[in-house]
Amino acid sequence: METLEAWSARKRDETNLLRDMLDQPPPPPPALGGLESPIEGKFHLAALLRAQHARGAWATTESHWHDDALDCAPFAIRYSYQRFDEIVTGPPIYDAVARGAPQPFTWTSYAGSGMSAITAVMLSLSRAADAANIHMGDGAYFETAMLVRAYFPQLRLLSDGVAIAPAPPLPNAANILLIDSFAPTRWFDPAPARNLGPIDLAIFDTTCFAASSGRIDRVLAWADREGVPLVLVRSHLKLDMLGIEYGRLGSAVFVLPRGVRRRTAIELFQRLALGTRDAVRLTGAAAVPIALPPFVAHPSYRALTRRKLSRTMANMRHFVRGLLDSGFRAELLQPYAHGLFCTLFPPGLADRADARRLVEPLIARLREAGVPVRRAASFGFDFVAIDEYSDVWHDREGLRIAMADLPTETIDTLLQRTMAWAREQDLVGQSVSAPG
Repeated sequence: METLEAWSARKRDETNLLRDMLDQPPPPPPALGGLESPIEGKFHLAALLRAQHARGAWATTESHWHDDALDCAPFAIRYSYQRFDEIVTGPPIYDAVARGAPQPFTWTSYAGSGMSAITAVMLSLSRAADAANIHMGDGAYFETAMLVRAYFPQLRLLSDGVAIAPAPPLPNAANILLIDSFAPTRWFDPAPARNLGPIDLAIFDTTCFAASSGRIDRVLAWADREGVPLVLVRSHLKLDMLGIEYGRLGSAVFVLPRGVRRRTAIELFQRLALGTRDAVRLTGAAAVPIALPPFVAHPSYRALTRRKLSRTMANMRHFVRGLLDSGFRAELLQPYAHGLFCTLFPPGLADRADARRLVEPLIARLREAGVPVRRAASFGFDFVAIDEYSDVWHDREGLRIAMADLPTETIDTLLQRTMAWAREQDLVGQSVSAPG
């Protein structure tokens, strides 16, 4: 449980972190009380921070004609024409990777977004392997599935998803395991008990997990124990920006564990790493320097990020448990392993327009009760984000409720008002099956 006072103190610490990064921070705003003021104040400080960077890097164009090195501390950036040869180095993204050093090979490629990073990896994989079977859990990020199916016929996507047309594995193909933090709890365990045969490579989309998450540690330990090369792909826009969406940024971290023995897997991994670097260059997907968050080097950044995410996850557990205890039909509720959002599936929704007609009344009801809520198709904010959601894996429409690290009293109000809305929508009653 977190009180309003404790939440306010934590938000002051986050705000002070951002203020510490400014050369000329504005005077602190008057204490107005309520929840909205500190939330919006963080966005204002983020805008000032971006403006400060732009003023300091006024001579840095796409062609980088200026002689001075580009300073984006704590990141070091080198490039020439249109960032074609951009190299970014910075603090380690994952604590577990840093603790496991030295590895035979560990390398990070930054890209302009999480989707740019996974696209570069898949483009490189399509050239590094003559053919590959990619095992992907249902419920995983569907745009990754769309990408593979639409543009890479030599990569065969295999999934137990209901809405994905089944296809036989490709013969004599590399065996790839795609672990996705977006997938439901029931699929996430990456243990090699899936009868997949020898795994040549694992790709882990960590976007929905904190960079310090124990789940990432366990996947790294599994890869090291089983001798599986690993690529950690991430969108940093959600969880690594203190809830302010500072800038679009993605990464791919390549880790070759000490235990890899099969030469074919090592060679595939090496071709993939080199090819991804080229794919980022040739597709124009290099990271924009202004999107690199300078506050990640602040002494309190990691501790505040962990506290923010742990409170968000605790609130999500409290909310889901409260829904079920209050009679919300379990088969209409989908929780996830990451614990950052859940989806509600009212029956009878034909399309996203139907779902949209339910979103607005729910948001209005919550705002009337003083819950900081926005209509937003993302997560990781300081406010609750609600939007319509298409579960293409199971061909159904619903609403996604992304949790925030708000005081417990506010989450109780969120629960009560959501349940009142659910009763009106006939979502309360006898369940016929458990959620996945």
